[in-house]
This record gives sequence, structure tokens and C-alpha cells, in this order.
Amino acid sequence: MNDPLSPVPTAPLRPGLGEALGGFLRMPAADKLTLALAWPLLGLSALLVRVIAFRHFAPLLGRKIGPVGCVPLASEAQEDRARIVRRAVRRAARISPWRNDCLPQALAATVLCRLARVPVTTHLGVRLGGAKPMEAHAWTCSGRVAVSGGEGFGEWTPVQCFAAMAAAR
Repeated sequence: MNDPLSPVPTAPLRPGLGEALGGFLRMPAADKLTLALAWPLLGLSALLVRVIAFRHFAPLLGRKIGPVGCVPLASEAQEDRARIVRRAVRRAARISPWRNDCLPQALAATVLCRLARVPVTTHLGVRLGGAKPMEAHAWTCSGRVAVSGGEGFGEWTPVQCFAAMAAAR
């Protein structure tokens, strides 16, 4: 039986919030800025995916090039910026209160890469069999960097690819 006079333990509002804030403060400035852009963009992407037909937001992913798997060439500097985007999208997905599947993450990653002048391709793919009769997945890549969705080429069959090339400077 609990003693009614003993102090009630209180949990922090969110486990690890202080640690997360400390981590944010230690981030390089480029990571902070990208995360500040990624978090609301990820929320907007999640909303778009749930309330708007795909054909209406698909142009944000780039030019449709068909059911192929391809990776755009990227310079070292572009790959470094793609890694910053990858970290920001992952962090934003971890700390956001809304559901973040692979498609909102791919959409947010694509938009951020385009803003950072990084060439990127976004793939939509399927996998037959396994735990479910058919599963769908979206992933984004630039050069040697899997920006979102992990390494999709090994397990997923691309059904559509969108290319967004870096803008000229």
C-alpha cells in the first residue's frame, strides 16, 4: 500500500528533452538552420500526404522519369549538404508529434535538397511478399548519400522516380 504522505515522483515533460536541447545547442550552425527548416516542412509534408492527392504535390519531387532506380551525381560539397539534410530530417521526424512515414520524409528531404542546391532523386517502390502482400516505400538519394528512407535499392522495386537537379549558381 502506498503511503499517502510520501512525495509523488514526477516525470519530466518529455524524457531526454534537456539532452535534446543540449544536443541542439552543440550542433553546427548549418545543422541548426536545416533542422529549423526541416521540422515545419516535415509537418507540412505529412499534412499534404494525408489530405491532398499525390498528383497535386508530385511536382515538388521533381521531374518524373519513370520506373527506374537512379542516383544523381553529386560533388563532395553537395554530398556534405545532403548529409546535413539527412540528419535534419531524421531529427525532425524523431521529435515531431505527428506521424512521419517515408513519403513525408522523402518530400521534405527533396525540398530541402533543392533549397540547398543538391541534385536528388526520389523513388517510390514496392516490395511483394514478406509480412504483407504488398508494401510501399519512398526514399531519396543524392550521390552516395541516402538522404531519406535508407538504402531502398536492395529491397524495393522502383515504380516511379523523380529527379530534381541542382539549380545553376
